[in-house]
Amino acid sequence: MIFSVLIALASGAERPCGEAELTAADFSAWVEAADSALNHDDVLAHGQVWRQIQDGVPCMVVPVPREEWASFLQGLAVVDHAAGDDWQPALTTALLIDGELDRSWLQPELQAFAPLLPSTPEEALPTDAVYYVDGKRVKTLPALPGIHIVQREYVGVWEGMVIDDGVFPTAWRADVPLAPEPVTTKRKPRLGLALAGAGGAVAFGAASLATGFAGVKAQRDLDREGYATMRGLNNTAVVLTGLSGGVAVLGFVLPTKK
Repeated sequence: MIFSVLIALASGAERPCGEAELTAADFSAWVEAADSALNHDDVLAHGQVWRQIQDGVPCMVVPVPREEWASFLQGLAVVDHAAGDDWQPALTTALLIDGELDRSWLQPELQAFAPLLPSTPEEALPTDAVYYVDGKRVKTLPALPGIHIVQREYVGVWEGMVIDDGVFPTAWRADVPLAPEPVTTKRKPRLGLALAGAGGAVAFGAASLATGFAGVKAQRDLDREGYATMRGLNNTAVVLTGLSGGVAVLGFVLPTKK
């Protein structure tokens, strides 16, 4: 096309309009200036307005007005046709937005043009933001032949850009990843046994537990009687039983052969 489309991602790129917040009134002013340029056969002025639109869209904080965007694209198609450039992308989008555009003043070829309707299945868009294509809110991404304005509002922040031939921003296709929640691993308390001998004190972690008798039983008898055992020093089993507030050591069991 005679005026190349500027594709400037709003995220990660400096906005040409700085910190300005532009509205539908600003867009309407651009379209009026473009119409004036066409009426005066001023192709250069029309191109300057087109550049203003491309630079200004990233700073818009409202959806673009659809009818005025379609009107501008129709005029852009006229300019491109007169210059011998590809005029169909602009007119395709204009007619997809507003099929009732007045084309009576256009060249015969442009009057007879019928755009092909996109047949590509629509892609679901993330639900964490609000998306607009040519000023229309969308929840799925349609096929985007031609020239389009795409916008996204995410947590109150607006982004927008002019795209050509369906180059939708890749970063907008996926949900914004949430920060992973910290994983807390519960460690089992270590069991530290310091045996002072039969009938002596047993240290269990930080607590001192009273011992009971220092008897000797076979492991199979303890298993049958339901006692809990654990291996201590020298492969000796400590017989444990639950008490209120702690564990009491009842005695020790010598290992037996099976």
